[in-house]
Amino acid sequence: MTLSREADLLPFDPAAGFHDYRITWTGSRVRWRVERLVFCGGRGIPGRVAGYVPDRGSHRRAPPTSSRRHPLIPYVTYKVVHYLGIFILVTALSASLARSAKEGLNTDPWKKRMGMIHGVALFLILLGGFGMLARLGAGFPMWIVAKLAIWVVVGALIATRKSPTWAARGLVILPLLAALAGWIAYAKPF
Repeated sequence: MTLSREADLLPFDPAAGFHDYRITWTGSRVRWRVERLVFCGGRGIPGRVAGYVPDRGSHRRAPPTSSRRHPLIPYVTYKVVHYLGIFILVTALSASLARSAKEGLNTDPWKKRMGMIHGVALFLILLGGFGMLARLGAGFPMWIVAKLAIWVVVGALIATRKSPTWAARGLVILPLLAALAGWIAYAKPF
């Protein structure tokens, strides 16, 4: 017997005993429950764990726990975190580079704050990106490696603040790299 990827997400062995299975099929989505664990699927998207259904006083037992934890954060949440990180990074880095490109501004009181915001934004981008990758279960394709390389370069652009000339060049490079990362995520060319 071959178990599907969805069966690997269960907190118990589905072949070990009797369990409560339910399937709801609408025109665009299939939703199934195994014990209190809800899966969703549709439009060619593999099933993904949507969460637990609250026990409404029934006498069914909760599924046994195992050492493997379930990814209960939805794919869309990771996507929002990823996009939020991109927005914050581009905004903070653009503002920081624009302030540094200004001639005669020797001390910038916002320099440290912008650096911290830059780091938090990079963390959010990586958290959301790797979260989406884990939810899709797609492995580690080459387009992900290309996006990681782009985000490393964008992360290093903060170092161009030291020179007004390089900061101005960074302002031109930043939107080009962000657009390239977006295109790679959309087209998945390799």
